Amino acid sequence: MDKGKGTHVRAAFMKAPWTVEVREVALKRPEPDEVVLRIKACGICGSDLNGARL
Repeated sequence: MDKGKGTHVRAAFMKAPWTVEVREVALKRPEPDEVVLRIKACGICGSDLNGARL
C-alpha cells in the first residue's frame, strides 16, 4: 500500500431490507494475489434491488 494513505475506508452494509449503513472500517493489507482499488464513484443497478426485497 502507498505511504501516507489512510488506514480506514468507508463501506456500505445492508443491515436489513431497504436499510444501508455506511461506516469506517479498517483497510487490511492485501494478500500477494489481491489488489486494493480506489473507487471514485459507485451506483446501484436496478437488479441490485432484488437483495433489498428479501
